[in-house]
Amino acid sequence: MKIKFLFPLLLACAVLCAQEKGASPLSPAHPLTRSSAVTRAVVVGISDYQDPLIPDLRFADRDAEAFANFLRSPAGGALDSDHLKVLTNQNATAGRVAEALDGLVEQTKEGDQVIIYFSGHGDVERKTISQPGFLLCWDSPSRVYMGGGTYSLAFLQEIVSTLSVQNKAKVVVVTDACHAGKLAGSQIGGAAMTAANLAKQYANEVKILSCQPDEFSLEGEQWGGGRGCFSYHLVDGLFGLADRNGDSTVTVGEIDRYLEDRVTTEANPQSQVPMLLGNKTERLATVSAAILAELKKAKARRMPVFTATEGRGLEEEILAKLDSGIVQKYVAFKKAVTDKRFFSDASKVGEVQNLADHEPAADELYASLSTESGLAPLHGFMKRNYAAALQDDAQQTLNAGLKTGPDASSFRGRMPILIFTEKVRYYPRCLDRAAELLGEKHYMYAALKARKYFFEGYLMAAANQNPSTEHGKQVLALLRQSLHWQPEQPHVFWQMSRVFGWNLLQPDSVEHYAWKALEAHPNWIPPCTHAAYLLSLKFNRQDRAKVFLQRAVGIDSSSAEIWHSWAILDLSQNNYADAEVHFKKSIALDSTDAIAWTNLGYLYNRTRRYAEAEPALKQAVVLDSTYAVSWNNLGQMYNRTRRYAEAEHALKQAVALDSALVAAWSNLGSCYNATQRYPEAELVFKKALALDSTQFAVWHNIGGMYEQTHRYAEAGSAFKKALALDSTNAAVWNYLGYIYLQTLRYDEAEPIFKKTIALDSTFANPRRHLGMVCFKTKRPNEARQNFQKALALNPNYAPAILGMAYLLAAEGKTTEALGYVEQTIGKGAAFQQLETDTDLAPLRALPEWRELMKKHFPDKVKD
Repeated sequence: MKIKFLFPLLLACAVLCAQEKGASPLSPAHPLTRSSAVTRAVVVGISDYQDPLIPDLRFADRDAEAFANFLRSPAGGALDSDHLKVLTNQNATAGRVAEALDGLVEQTKEGDQVIIYFSGHGDVERKTISQPGFLLCWDSPSRVYMGGGTYSLAFLQEIVSTLSVQNKAKVVVVTDACHAGKLAGSQIGGAAMTAANLAKQYANEVKILSCQPDEFSLEGEQWGGGRGCFSYHLVDGLFGLADRNGDSTVTVGEIDRYLEDRVTTEANPQSQVPMLLGNKTERLATVSAAILAELKKAKARRMPVFTATEGRGLEEEILAKLDSGIVQKYVAFKKAVTDKRFFSDASKVGEVQNLADHEPAADELYASLSTESGLAPLHGFMKRNYAAALQDDAQQTLNAGLKTGPDASSFRGRMPILIFTEKVRYYPRCLDRAAELLGEKHYMYAALKARKYFFEGYLMAAANQNPSTEHGKQVLALLRQSLHWQPEQPHVFWQMSRVFGWNLLQPDSVEHYAWKALEAHPNWIPPCTHAAYLLSLKFNRQDRAKVFLQRAVGIDSSSAEIWHSWAILDLSQNNYADAEVHFKKSIALDSTDAIAWTNLGYLYNRTRRYAEAEPALKQAVVLDSTYAVSWNNLGQMYNRTRRYAEAEHALKQAVALDSALVAAWSNLGSCYNATQRYPEAELVFKKALALDSTQFAVWHNIGGMYEQTHRYAEAGSAFKKALALDSTNAAVWNYLGYIYLQTLRYDEAEPIFKKTIALDSTFANPRRHLGMVCFKTKRPNEARQNFQKALALNPNYAPAILGMAYLLAAEGKTTEALGYVEQTIGKGAAFQQLETDTDLAPLRALPEWRELMKKHFPDKVKD
């Protein structure tokens, strides 16, 4: 049967390497062996037929090569070219196949072993006793098989019987010849008749057939990256996976049981049950413990996948017998599945298309067609293909996210973040329906349920990355449900690590689950980089973050993601020079990463290099216009350069894309505050606090807004909450002290300003404010010292200049005092500010004051 495989195998391992050693077809103790016993084999595999009317197969030739490689290895007898004849595709002509089989008869002696393997099409031309069927060689015609290009089963059985009866050799025949296709014998069940004749048993023979006479063999990429289901599991079983009793040998009975379990399970909902004929106690292989352990380890890392199949010849045959209405509905079902129009109430999500009014969805069409008795032979194909399509996008996403190596992507892939999130939102429903279709006993059921709960947890986690115990516990419950269905999933542990960081604020658990993800998938970078990000930026555990990044560098030192993460670590330590180098290295490795450009822009914002920040942030927006953080950082840059209209636009874009992004709400509040839109600012700040009350910047900003509107009690409360989150921030201590100064609480203000100066001795503001405390409490010498220190730190600081004016006016030195007032006018002091400043009242009574005001504000002072 020709198989259509819709997606790549996740974490594909080179199992063929394991399948090249580890077992011997016959042990020396076998009764048929002798000291000079020889094994000979003919291996044939045909995927690409010369006649275009014979349906090509996909992997028959690869199955033959895999089996031949097994025989070439020490495990398979180390057969050389003198003892192993491999014929694939155009080399597998009828003449060459006949020559190779005839050679076996001529060379085989008593006690030798002969292995004949064929993978390709089998068919009959007409129902007669004398014509048991044909194996179609490469040069077979699509009709009139008696004309050549085929190998008659009668001839094959004569060869086998001669070898086993006359030559007294042990003969093992392996055939995979029952594939769906529009062949000459399709109308009379040619493939089934061929299989039935192949199944005839003779003495001293072991026959291993891929399926029952009325079934078809499946092939697809889910088996070894592109193999037949039967062939793939046959070789695995011979390596020792079939050794049920652990005696280091594989018998006919054991391989029979193994193939029935594996092939039947993975072919479901179609039916494929291999047939093994021969003495069930006959030993077929001797197992190598080391290679078996290697094979088991490789399989443990592999995620189960499920593929669609095709049965083109069978489909044409069945549909030809049905009325046009059913055929049209069947065609509509296949189109709906291809278009991923699964449910009638679905709108376009990611690659899922809008449901047009005149186009019914796949689910309702499937429900109708599954009751049509005339379609019964295709019901297995329909169910399998529909279930495969339902889970295809989710599988693709996991494949991309868990990929390793130089072309590996981050979990979100390279698609815009918003589109990715919306696409993933559709996955749980699709996965649940796929599981329902296949049923609880299907081998994919647990994996589908596990993925359903993972993506539900992923979506819920992505919706809120702010501290919330309740939210975090809800996400963890979904992720643990996923682990219940399928333990040891690295992507689930990775997501749990992130939830403990963002929502639950438990750094030890961040580390624990990141390491569990790495145990399950040792070469996966995201658990390293994401744990490093959280540990460095949220928990100030830079040393622990470095451990993860060093592990990541050991995995792939050329990864852009890793150097990006090093830059984040540098930022957390205020090491701006190294951060810039690492961001640029990351971008040099991957210039399409919007997040790297965003964070480079953030670095420039933080270091007040706004001219460099703007192009970096605009580039981030060009690369991914759905990434809210890019818009937020761009808005922050506009705020800082007083381009408030542009800031408002960018920040509204950010909150529209991610309504849970606290920083964007906070920056939008600052924009409103700067433009004196205080009621709007307050609403926005409170929105940010409702999302995350642990954000230092929000308390800082809302406190500043309260101070500007003279709501000192609320300002003081906000600043105290900010300081509870970061007690080392000199600016907020300064603000709090200023609130006390404004409310005449000098005893409380003074120690706060001294603490601020201790935290940052280069900060001019607290020096000026401490000078005012001293001035108000009649300590002019201390006041003068602090005003002068403030001016030494910042000669353009107008409030410190006014402080000197206050002090000199109080001392009666009016001329000097007026000189300082004039300096403040030069620094931008406003007329209204000077006219209402109570500490300048002694100067305003002087005629010189009026002259000074008239000189600088002629429009305000008239004669």
